[in-house]
Amino acid sequence: MNRSLLVRLTIGICLAIILIVIAAYVVNFSKMSISTKSGDWGTFGDYFGGIMNPLIGILNLIILIYITFVIFQNSLNYNMRK
Repeated sequence: MNRSLLVRLTIGICLAIILIVIAAYVVNFSKMSISTKSGDWGTFGDYFGGIMNPLIGILNLIILIYITFVIFQNSLNYNMRK
């Protein structure tokens, strides 16, 4: 897989996850007005982080496994040429 394609795909997936989380929040709480209380914004931050962190963490794990595989393949090819 092309590295620039992998980077674009990763960024696209992250942006899609962010938009889905925000859309879910807006759909559920769109009837409420925007709050001026910092506690309400803290609750929103907890919601956002609680949903995003596991999803981004899983994505990072997949990318790490892919990078490890690529490094292993490059190392194997380099040692076979010697």
